[in-house]
Amino acid sequence: MWHYEGFVDKARLYFDRAAEHDEADDEFALWLLLGMEFLLRAPLAKVHPSLLAAPEGDSILHAAGVIKTSSQPRSIPAKMVIDRLKYVISDFGDDRQRDALYLANLRNGELHSGEPVLARIPDDLWLPRFLSVVEAVCGHLRLPAEMLVSEDILRHARALRVEVDKALERRVQDLISKSRYFFERLTFKEAEDRKNAFSLRVPPLGGKERGVACPACRNRGDLLIVPGRTTRSRFHEAGNEFVYSVVYVAQSFECPVCGLLLSDTAMVRAAGIERVHVETFSESRYEGWETNVSDEEIRGAGFYSIDDYQE
Repeated sequence: MWHYEGFVDKARLYFDRAAEHDEADDEFALWLLLGMEFLLRAPLAKVHPSLLAAPEGDSILHAAGVIKTSSQPRSIPAKMVIDRLKYVISDFGDDRQRDALYLANLRNGELHSGEPVLARIPDDLWLPRFLSVVEAVCGHLRLPAEMLVSEDILRHARALRVEVDKALERRVQDLISKSRYFFERLTFKEAEDRKNAFSLRVPPLGGKERGVACPACRNRGDLLIVPGRTTRSRFHEAGNEFVYSVVYVAQSFECPVCGLLLSDTAMVRAAGIERVHVETFSESRYEGWETNVSDEEIRGAGFYSIDDYQE
């Protein structure tokens, strides 16, 4: 029921059905959005089917192969799938989550309301988001998007996204110019006072801050990064330790001096600030191990993360 290959094949089938319709046809959008949900579930299925099983009842036991339930196993809703993907796909930050939720809500509105939702949404509002979500998932799965989605659809979506990206870049550059203008009119004392006041604030929960040069005034600004995924541990014999990395994704940026505020990952990227940050950690091979465990058992043991199947 929750097999990785099945989700990929079904997504491809629905994307092929979309290609049979004109882009002005509501069914074109509907088949793409339906297929996207199957594709979103594929990375979780590849980790383990139980990540897709509803917590109620015996669905998880069924997904784990413990029992063969006689009742119909239940899956988690799309919103929970999207939330879990941020722990599996490093390129699935808050911008991709928002895109996926936006698309899922379009699909729900079309299927569960009396309104012709898809007939009222122009392609440039949803198709670039669809493309970004598909590319993020396919990149993680190491599947070319062209293997799933028609090249004509991808070409059209990419052309639309270029225009959307240009609009975002113009907006971000306008913010940078206004912040630079403000900074150039500050006195030295005013700039120092703003730095000191900002340094007293409490860092936000759920992430950590990293100092980077502000693209407007070149002073130190705070980049909020949140953990995306953890790579699997590897044993380094030279240091007698296990080493793993945590991949962080930039979520926002704020400069205390010029006041530049970039409120999401897409704006951070458009400003030319590095979006993905990796920190490496290590721990002794003996931490948490009993003394009677052999070196061979230690080397063979796996400290695996949620995405242990992929680097």
